[in-house]
Amino acid sequence: MAGKTIIGLGLALLLKPSFKGKGIYRFLVLIPWATPQVIGAVIWKWFFNGQYGMFNFILISLGLVSERISVLGNTTSAFLAAMGVDMWFGIPFMTMVLLAGLQAIPDELYDAAAVDGATGIRQFWTITMPLLLPIFTVATNLSIVWTFNSFNVIQTMTGGGPVGATEILVVRTYKEAFGRYDIGMAATYSTVILIILMLFSVLYWRLLRQRGEIQ
Repeated sequence: MAGKTIIGLGLALLLKPSFKGKGIYRFLVLIPWATPQVIGAVIWKWFFNGQYGMFNFILISLGLVSERISVLGNTTSAFLAAMGVDMWFGIPFMTMVLLAGLQAIPDELYDAAAVDGATGIRQFWTITMPLLLPIFTVATNLSIVWTFNSFNVIQTMTGGGPVGATEILVVRTYKEAFGRYDIGMAATYSTVILIILMLFSVLYWRLLRQRGEIQ
């Protein structure tokens, strides 16, 4: 979530000004979002394949490693790879939503701040973030829910392995229901997921309302 938010906000800030080819860059940013997750995850799985994947080819070509490594066969690297791919899918959503919020902020506010001598960083923290916060809150809340339920990426790339290194609660729920056929346990996990996400959403909104950042 930190990666999606920070990179998404950075890309939104870069895409806000008018420049030549802006539409092309927006289109390129949307490609991961428009790609079906299962298809995208399969492509990334091929990319990280330990025998013929491009990832190993790039590392060997650059002289970073001397022999092929099994990225999805190692607990740490598999976790990082799955996390990176999930970020790749989620960054476009954050970028487009935050970009829409940035474009809704009147330019007159920045002009007035510049006249008063405010630097770009000062303008960001005193104008951009406060006015962007309501949209930022909705976007991050939705993204957290989707990240928590990121089943397609993990199930397609690693199946929760190796040795459970990438297994999240929704993957365990799937295994209980369709692997062990323990519907009772799967229903229990599903209820736990629902409760966790509902509690998180309620606490998240109440915290922001207490701080006066949203109404």
